Amino acid sequence: SSQPQTDPFLSINGKAKKIKVTNRVFPTNVFMALQMPVGKNKKVAARWDSESLLVHEAYKIHGSQGYSPVECTHQYSLNPEGELVYTVSRSTRETGPEIKYLLKRKGTKKAWVMHITDEWRVKDGLDQQAMLIALQGLANRGGPSLYFIYPETWQFNYTPAVFEYYSEQRNYTFAKLNTPEQAIKTFRDKLKGYVVWDKDVRTSLIVAFTVAGLEDALVVSEDLIPLAEAAGLKKIEDFRGKFTGQNDAQIYQWAYDQYWDRCNKEVIVWMGGHSGAIMKPGVADWGINQKVFFNDLSSRPTDTEEYALASRLLGEMKPFSLVMGWHSYAKDKEREHVTLTSSYTHTVEGLHNLPNLSFSSQIPFSKTFKIKNNHNVVPGKKYIPEEKVYIACVQTDGLGIGSWTKPGRGEIPYAWEFIMNYSWLAPGMIEFFYSTATPNDYFIGALSGPGYMYPKAVPADKLPYQIQRAA
Repeated sequence: SSQPQTDPFLSINGKAKKIKVTNRVFPTNVFMALQMPVGKNKKVAARWDSESLLVHEAYKIHGSQGYSPVECTHQYSLNPEGELVYTVSRSTRETGPEIKYLLKRKGTKKAWVMHITDEWRVKDGLDQQAMLIALQGLANRGGPSLYFIYPETWQFNYTPAVFEYYSEQRNYTFAKLNTPEQAIKTFRDKLKGYVVWDKDVRTSLIVAFTVAGLEDALVVSEDLIPLAEAAGLKKIEDFRGKFTGQNDAQIYQWAYDQYWDRCNKEVIVWMGGHSGAIMKPGVADWGINQKVFFNDLSSRPTDTEEYALASRLLGEMKPFSLVMGWHSYAKDKEREHVTLTSSYTHTVEGLHNLPNLSFSSQIPFSKTFKIKNNHNVVPGKKYIPEEKVYIACVQTDGLGIGSWTKPGRGEIPYAWEFIMNYSWLAPGMIEFFYSTATPNDYFIGALSGPGYMYPKAVPADKLPYQIQRAA
């Protein structure tokens, strides 16, 4: 029949059906000065092609030069993440980018983003950053919800690139937060109160981080109390004047007595690194998220009081635990810290300024992602070195401390240390690095075990298991 069918539904048998055009709008681009032929028919056919639904249309489009025949195919399919992919191809479009849309289910992969400012002085500016980083740890309980873009001067300078990856490749939709007030209001339901730290006693902030994780508390200085109370929060703990005149051993002993029993025994944070007037607590969000005990105790045996308490903490943790953060640059040496942690079978995952881990730890590998290295050695082939100097370039200290996003990366053969624990601790980050690698980027197993450790310091009966974990 030449008359349009009245049944509005299409059968997916591939047979064309005539449908009357009732709207002049050209649906896939309303700004092209083109009109659909209102009152006339278009032919439409639908069929399944493997796992895609194909809808084919044929009609005459009305433009400034009259009518022109057009054929258009609409393809609907699900990607491995369960998102709907909609692709349009037209006979009139022979060049240009593909017309492709990704449609997510409402409310999925939704998060917020905020820029952190470059202020880290204990008595001037740190309090706002510390409050926001602590809030991030609580906001990200139950799912990745709050991501921070750190300033260009931050040692881990990849936060903008990772944000772009999460947005464009992992299909997260981010709403922007501009002020601390907005951030607190957005995540108010994650907060049960606030804890006040003392700007005159730097260590009080480190103890406040422990309280924040255990009590779901916002971390504020005296200057920020009005902000917390404006949000309807009640004071849970107040450290102003509490630790005046005490040394770190005394302060952390008090914190141990008060909070240790309730803390995570598989992760602990050494909130060290920068010391004195500066603190850069990038990893605090993760520690608060995981309800850990924070400290920066000395691992130097001659610092008898602090060393004894540090040993006690490590000894009371579960074997093969993670020591996050970093030792204090003002108290001991890296070798002393790693020797002590290794002697208790634990591994170190630095640094103190590692950002956004409470967010990235919850981004899994995408379903189609496979770890594939850029090997250039053929298995079984015999290689004979020539009479010349060979240079192997290796980026140590992990994948991302500063170098990955620098100009020129990927232009020459280069090896990058792969932080083994990231394959489960932050798989989304591993996929970011692999997905942005060039054929010149080669990944190698890093450090001395499943994390940073000294094999000689690990008890002999525990070392085989650590080696097995690394393998």
